[in-house]
Amino acid sequence: MSLQLLLFDFVDWSSASGIPQIAYAVSTLFRLAWIVICLVLFAVLLYQSASIFLKFLTYPSAIVTSLNYGSIPFPVIYICNSNPLRLDYIDQYKTTDFKDLYNWANQYSAMLSSNWGDVSPDDYGINNGLDRYDKTLRGRETIVLLMAQLTTTQLDKAANKASAFIRNCNFNNAECNSNNFTSYYDATYGACFIFNIDERRETQRAGSNYGFHFLMVVNQVDPKGNRIFLPVTDSAGVYISIQPKGGDPAMETFGIGAPVGQNTQIGMTYVSQ
Repeated sequence: MSLQLLLFDFVDWSSASGIPQIAYAVSTLFRLAWIVICLVLFAVLLYQSASIFLKFLTYPSAIVTSLNYGSIPFPVIYICNSNPLRLDYIDQYKTTDFKDLYNWANQYSAMLSSNWGDVSPDDYGINNGLDRYDKTLRGRETIVLLMAQLTTTQLDKAANKASAFIRNCNFNNAECNSNNFTSYYDATYGACFIFNIDERRETQRAGSNYGFHFLMVVNQVDPKGNRIFLPVTDSAGVYISIQPKGGDPAMETFGIGAPVGQNTQIGMTYVSQ
């Protein structure tokens, strides 16, 4: 088979429309015109191929922002009273089960009354504190050690009760009460309470109106001015920890203080990946 025959066979079977036009042109002028057209189109092909390849090497990405409205899981709320035990109950058994706690509470309160001065007697080393911070830290460590010596039954009787501590609550515009809280024991703050322990609650919209609201009663004295709670710090209030599913409350690290007589609002940001 000659080269000419092979070339004309390629022309007959080629899918490129310009090549047959070159081979079977009726005149030299038409053949030259088709050659120019094919070369120009081939140059355009090379240009587009190079542009696409260079764009691919830049690894472009398209980001589409969308707003998806729907329910999101609500976190678990942990609440602890800064005063872990009821002093009125401890006072009833101040000579037996709660002797050390009663004596410590009186000595610690005497220190607060004297503006962090030394007290006498000092059975628990309060006077060894160098400053206000050191004395507060010693006081917290002391009550943790003393409470660790109590049995679960003793703690249950002297601990705060959810019904007296949490007066009312509202979640996502629906009423709830103290029965929706589950108690647990913290080494420092005694009986604490958990909301949404089963992690089934969800919120549909952002904003405080669709969150969790609750009213707590935290007292240190009765109407006669007598202390009714065992103080851990020099002020009354609660500590609140907000954790996702499976989170550790870690009140000493993540607890947010909420003092008495104030409306405390805590905002959360939900990030989904």
